[in-house]
Amino acid sequence: MNTQFDFVSSVNGVMFLLSLAFIGGYIVLNELMRPEPFRAFVRALRSDWQEIRAEGFGRLMEIAKGVVSAPVYVAMYVVSVPVLFVVGLVMPIGKAVSVATSFGWSPVRAYFRGKKALKKKDIKTADQ
Repeated sequence: MNTQFDFVSSVNGVMFLLSLAFIGGYIVLNELMRPEPFRAFVRALRSDWQEIRAEGFGRLMEIAKGVVSAPVYVAMYVVSVPVLFVVGLVMPIGKAVSVATSFGWSPVRAYFRGKKALKKKDIKTADQ
């Protein structure tokens, strides 16, 4: 790790994995503390299996296609995040450059230049 970005990325990755481990550990521990551990889980698994057998394996193949296509979706996400990050940086910079280089009157710039304050100051100095 040479840069702060590398350090922050690795720390965030470790935090994500630890949070998943703690969530999974809590679920397992919660099941182990029950009088009949994993009984509801086994019952749900049996009912799902019976439904799959009754419905046929056509629906199962649709689910399998979704599971197989998940890495493609993850890859698309990983590719799009840097692009969106760059766009998110370039847009405000472009707006700032266009505002700084554009000429003309605008109410906001006129207000922040303080012409009213200068006029009041000039009137006070003229009265004295």
